[in-house]
Amino acid sequence: MVVAVVIGSSSLYVMNADPCLITECNATATTITVGSVTLFSGVTASNSSQAIANLFMTINNPGKTTYVSSLSLSGAWAVNNDANTTHEASTTTSESVTSIVITTWQDAWNSTSAIIFSTDFAASELRANHLTPMTFYPRTSSPENILQGERYNFAINFTNGESISGSLIAV
Repeated sequence: MVVAVVIGSSSLYVMNADPCLITECNATATTITVGSVTLFSGVTASNSSQAIANLFMTINNPGKTTYVSSLSLSGAWAVNNDANTTHEASTTTSESVTSIVITTWQDAWNSTSAIIFSTDFAASELRANHLTPMTFYPRTSSPENILQGERYNFAINFTNGESISGSLIAV
């Protein structure tokens, strides 16, 4: 097996590789693999903001057509109780850590509605025998910052029962 793993500028690319080579990966996928995954930092979409942050990935599906059934992104954000701002956690006493899990996504930065994976097949289709590029924009109830250089966990579930999860660093 040819494996190329490049970690540069806080992004992770895995090509022609077993999906478990993604850092801290847990995969049940037997056919679907991730070609590359990049989490771009910025603000999430909400009712009051358009998305800047996005999750770009290429997924190799050598099997039958399937669809993304769910996608989640998690990380810990710190809230500075004095300034009421969100940023990476530190050890100062004026901060508390909040864990956020994002499970709502858009298929465009300026979309006003979320993808419903169970019915929005065009946004989540992985055609048979294809390497499919996909970009998803995280949506939250209020704007959240995905921070450059910080580690986040992701999990992708597919309608054929396979799943891939891992961690990555936002660029």
